[in-house]
Amino acid sequence: MSLAYRAACGAAYAVCLASLATIAYGQVSHPPVEAFGSLPAISDVRISPDGKHFSALQTYHGRMAVVIYEVGAPPGTIPAILVDDTHYILQAQWANNERLLVTVYQSLKHGAGYTRAQPFARTLSIDTQAKNLVMLLNNSAFAMYNYSSSIISDLNLDEPNHIIMPLWAEHLRTFSRDLYKVDVLTGRGETFLQGKAITTDISEEHTIYWIMDGHGHAVGRVDQTQEPLVDHLKLNKGGSWVEVTAYDAEADNGADVIGLTVDGTSLVRFARNDRTGLQGVVAYNLANGNTAPLYYNDRYDIDCLYMSDWDRRVLGVTYTDDIQHSHYFDPALQALQRGLEAVIPGQNVIVQSMDLARQYVTVGASSTSQPPTYYLLNRTTHLLGRIGSAYPNLRPGDLGVVKPYPYKARDGLDIPAYLTLPPGKTPKNLPVVIFPHGWPEARDSMDFNWWAQFMANRGYAVLQPNHRGSSGYGANFAAAGFHQWGLKMQDDITDGVNKLIADGIADPKRICIVGASYGGYAALAGATFSPNLYACAVSFAGISDLPMLLDDAEDEFGVHSSMMSYLNSRVGNERDDIARLKATSPALHAEQVRCPILLMHGASDFTVRIDQSKEMYDRLRSAGKPVEFIRFEGDEDHYFERAETRIRMLTEIEKFLAKYIGN
Repeated sequence: MSLAYRAACGAAYAVCLASLATIAYGQVSHPPVEAFGSLPAISDVRISPDGKHFSALQTYHGRMAVVIYEVGAPPGTIPAILVDDTHYILQAQWANNERLLVTVYQSLKHGAGYTRAQPFARTLSIDTQAKNLVMLLNNSAFAMYNYSSSIISDLNLDEPNHIIMPLWAEHLRTFSRDLYKVDVLTGRGETFLQGKAITTDISEEHTIYWIMDGHGHAVGRVDQTQEPLVDHLKLNKGGSWVEVTAYDAEADNGADVIGLTVDGTSLVRFARNDRTGLQGVVAYNLANGNTAPLYYNDRYDIDCLYMSDWDRRVLGVTYTDDIQHSHYFDPALQALQRGLEAVIPGQNVIVQSMDLARQYVTVGASSTSQPPTYYLLNRTTHLLGRIGSAYPNLRPGDLGVVKPYPYKARDGLDIPAYLTLPPGKTPKNLPVVIFPHGWPEARDSMDFNWWAQFMANRGYAVLQPNHRGSSGYGANFAAAGFHQWGLKMQDDITDGVNKLIADGIADPKRICIVGASYGGYAALAGATFSPNLYACAVSFAGISDLPMLLDDAEDEFGVHSSMMSYLNSRVGNERDDIARLKATSPALHAEQVRCPILLMHGASDFTVRIDQSKEMYDRLRSAGKPVEFIRFEGDEDHYFERAETRIRMLTEIEKFLAKYIGN
């Protein structure tokens, strides 16, 4: 591990100063690739419990760094910064007024016999000067065997120098999910509670997670059996763990407990409405076991939760129609949200953190034409200070106009979609990029998208379809995509292309399909199974062989795991569906491809293995098809963690699009 402290880092501070400069408006320009592809200049802004400091993730030499500012410091004050040349920094959160917890990870081939990299995540503790760094759980012999020893189950408001962390630990040749009490000053942890261990009998229960109260006490835990796959919710009743209810955990069901209500009387868990199929949150009363709805939207799934930084109590929820909306259970917090939306109109406004007294609030705001921008609100003085922009070198005039573009699939299903039009161009007979999102149960919305906006800036209309199987629209819409990879899900994308052609927006000879992860699969499936529709296709970390995907997951998670149950319900299983899986695997039908294909993949991708792109490349080459394969070496993974990767990826896409559908 290579960690260094830069005592006088003007670079990170300059990012914030530059973002405060006045932006000139004018005609459309074409900023360099770096303006879009660099990592966000600032993100994840969080205030300390006493409101005297705030932290932010900022870029330093193409990687994320942690920067710590003093609130109210005189202009020109140099902040403290932590940079890590070995790990990727994922997030930072305050443990107390003096210590910040930083989560990092790196991809490693760990131990004998491991041929593929795995993500190893860890959490560090630093002081407000970014010094006195310690690795948490540094005295545990078991930490090295955990892919993640980074999770924080609970802070402890009563003991601010201690936190609670889970860890798989060995006991008499079995492993259990235990809780450790960890000193954030020394990094040392001691066993706090021991979970039920995994045994060779898959019908036996083992602990998978714990539920804490924000004061260092475990109020509940979930034990799971794998055959049948069931979550057993147990409550701590005077030191005894008593099962109170069980939940079918097949597919993606299960206990889904998030935390406690603010008053501590109930557990909050995700649950679908039996009538509408929409996902909301319910409260399970600890005293009497009654379950009552806490919040449901009448049209959309709940997508995120607001949790208190300090006791992890559930404060509210968000849902997304075309933009994200916030709903707090506390009327005072809801009034704060509405006030912020009035001051920053027309944007998705999200409260990122509050100090304990709720005097200082960090806020993020964005829209289709406004990259994420961060603010610090002083609720005493009512001053809202702008901290900085994630993409300070982009002007609104450089960005395309995004609008809803709903359409009907061929079987009559309504498909939500968004169309980004290139700035300064008439929406007629345009070159078009079809840009399906990643993992099917995700979704696009009307928010800033650096990748889509880059392609729009270069002159292409960009369609982002939320095909069946996408999240956010209820259980029925999601279930309509089960076992439909390459079939109805792909038809939904094709139907969007045909609408663009029928509306005169798309030049039918200049359409390319581009995507990453599942979007990469959709791009390859489009080129393979609709060979006359696309002039080219680009896949970043895409899936090409569905049986290989399932084999890899089974090796990684086990045949009886929750992950395999989820994948079998969505994709299929090789026992019953092998013919369909092979028929919808683009790599196995490479001879059908007619258009040029660009493949890109990170060598250390642990989510979709690079073997998926390699097989597609080999089969296309054997079939004599035009294909390029760019392999990002080193520790590059699935998630664009390095600016170098993003910039190279956009550069290659720009050249590829210009060559085959250029305007």
